[in-house]
Amino acid sequence: MQVFNNIVTSTCDQVDSAIRSTYAMLAKAEEFSESMNGMQNIFQQIKDVKQLLNDFELKLTSNIGQQK
Repeated sequence: MQVFNNIVTSTCDQVDSAIRSTYAMLAKAEEFSESMNGMQNIFQQIKDVKQLLNDFELKLTSNIGQQK
């Protein structure tokens, strides 16, 4: 009977440890997800700058072509 109790106790401890690890991982994933929200804003700003540069290049090449 003692062996059975030891096995059950050990199993419960392992399950408890797995649950704690899962909650810790979920907390880290949530933290990571929140930090990535800032990256989305930066990505949009980079996209906007690229578009402005493309527009500027078009205007510049268009003006150079008209001057010739």
